[in-house]
Amino acid sequence: MIRLLLVIVLPLVAPYVAWYCWKIFLEPPKIDPATGDQVAPSIVDAPRGKLLIAAFVLLILSVGGFLVAHYAIGQDPYQPIPEERYEQERRSGQGYQ
Repeated sequence: MIRLLLVIVLPLVAPYVAWYCWKIFLEPPKIDPATGDQVAPSIVDAPRGKLLIAAFVLLILSVGGFLVAHYAIGQDPYQPIPEERYEQERRSGQGYQ
């Protein structure tokens, strides 16, 4: 479940979160003239096409990186016992370790 979150969901959400944080913290605040309060950025105003492209690029990079790392690090779960060693240990009575 954590792999699904880190490899798929996080890259899809990250550009939208970054855009929202950029609007809040790095741009001058927009003030509502009627109330004098700061107006929060609206996701409707977001450049959704560009953010979606960025999200898919991040998704492809994260899935690709995961697959490359898994191929480089992972091992086959089953490795057969070498026959010669099995016969030697069976004759000596130690058993295979």
